[in-house]
Amino acid sequence: MGHAAARVGPPPTGAEAALDRFFEVFYRQRPVPATFTGLHAHDVRLPEWSPAGLTAQAEELRALR
Repeated sequence: MGHAAARVGPPPTGAEAALDRFFEVFYRQRPVPATFTGLHAHDVRLPEWSPAGLTAQAEELRALR
C-alpha cells in the first residue's frame, strides 16, 4: 500500500486492491491533497502540470482500468 498506514489482516483482493492502487496513484499525482489528507510521503513534491506531465498522469490512470 505504499506509504499509507499499515493494513491489519489479510492482504487486499479484488475491489480493495484496485482502490488501494487507485489512491496510491491519485495521491502521488496530487501531492497537495495527499498532505492535507495526512499522507506525508509526498510533502516535498508539487503537482506536475506541464502538458507532458498531464499526459503521463492520464495514461497512468487509464492503465488502472
